[in-house]
Amino acid sequence: ALRNPGMRERHWEELSKVTGHDMVQVTGPEFTLTMLKAMNLDEQIEGVTKVCDVAGKEFAIEQAMDKMEGEWKGVELDIQAYRETGTYVLKGFDVVQQLLDDHIVMTQSMSFSPFKGPFAQRIEEWERMLTLMSEIFEEWIKCQRQWMYLEPIFSSDDIMRQLPTEGKRFQGVDRTVRKMMSTANHDPDAITFCKTPKL
Repeated sequence: ALRNPGMRERHWEELSKVTGHDMVQVTGPEFTLTMLKAMNLDEQIEGVTKVCDVAGKEFAIEQAMDKMEGEWKGVELDIQAYRETGTYVLKGFDVVQQLLDDHIVMTQSMSFSPFKGPFAQRIEEWERMLTLMSEIFEEWIKCQRQWMYLEPIFSSDDIMRQLPTEGKRFQGVDRTVRKMMSTANHDPDAITFCKTPKL
């Protein structure tokens, strides 16, 4: 139990309270079985294993969080040039969507864990980030679909003359879309892009 890889200083401090010995001082490789026996720790197995079990469960959450964050490294958006418009569009989105869905479910289940304590803020911030990404992509796809439909219409001078107000409104949106797509094309890293201010 004491060799649990999830043992952190907070757990050694908790063990000190449980056993009545300064366990923080014995965390190194020089801690022997003889020292353990001298401290009568073998007579406090239940209390010791309880603290170490908590450490193990917290460690599982920490590892799962590290793994999720690691899986986003290198995940890039599929940004491709769009016709003769001089700008780009988001193409395939399935990989990102699948990862998002899986990680949102995993993070939500972690947020209900009684062992989330030391990582509560980290879990909350990660869930907020994933939810934000999900909302961004949902709006992006809707906006892109409308933009792709309207762009060839409003690139016509005749239409711009006939619908000047709508044309001006479209141009405003068009500028924003092009700016954001240029940003995404320049750095297609999914998480980095979704952290773009005012996105």
